[in-house]
Amino acid sequence: MVSLVQLACKASSEELQTGLGTSRAFGGKQYAFNILRASELSVPLRQKIWALFEENMHGYTSSTTFEWNPPSKKKELFHRNSRYLCVSSQGVGESEERVLVAFTMFRFDWEDTTEEKVYQEVLYLYELQVSQGYRKLGLGRVLIRDLEAIGIRWQMKKIMLTVLKANQGAILFYDKMGFNLDPISPDFVDPTSTGNNEEEEWVDEDEDCDYKILSKVLR
Repeated sequence: MVSLVQLACKASSEELQTGLGTSRAFGGKQYAFNILRASELSVPLRQKIWALFEENMHGYTSSTTFEWNPPSKKKELFHRNSRYLCVSSQGVGESEERVLVAFTMFRFDWEDTTEEKVYQEVLYLYELQVSQGYRKLGLGRVLIRDLEAIGIRWQMKKIMLTVLKANQGAILFYDKMGFNLDPISPDFVDPTSTGNNEEEEWVDEDEDCDYKILSKVLR
């Protein structure tokens, strides 16, 4: 029997884009929204994706346990299971080159739960990057809403992501979008806990971890 995750992974880019707008206006300008597999990215688009990621994240990762490792990160970004939702400015004429202004990279996957050998279907958001000159337009909010719609349509239980604690702007954004600390996050503390068992002591030891795992239940 084919699982929900397998079905979602097999879906074409066109199937994932169903019901989502391909052109939208922000700040009086039109932007194109396109879903692509990593294998469908052109070489120039791959280069733009990497340049935007590097511009936004190099300063954060260089001072955390997520050491700056371009070969490893590129392998993750352009893995065969990676999906992209890219936002590009639409040129006035056919000859005008489009500018990549934002993108999300996500995958459909199984994720751990707090119960042993129990997993759940999730849409895992690896990256949401918006170019500095295009922030405050609402692009990030729309990208999250689109991912929620995709996750719901393909029957995923949650959207999950990992965020660096140093990236306070991102943490505030995800909080506004309804994300919460996931129970599998290293620093999650069960509000019903008593503090008297080994598992809770393990959580205390991870309080210095420099990232959080956030999630939002899809309904």
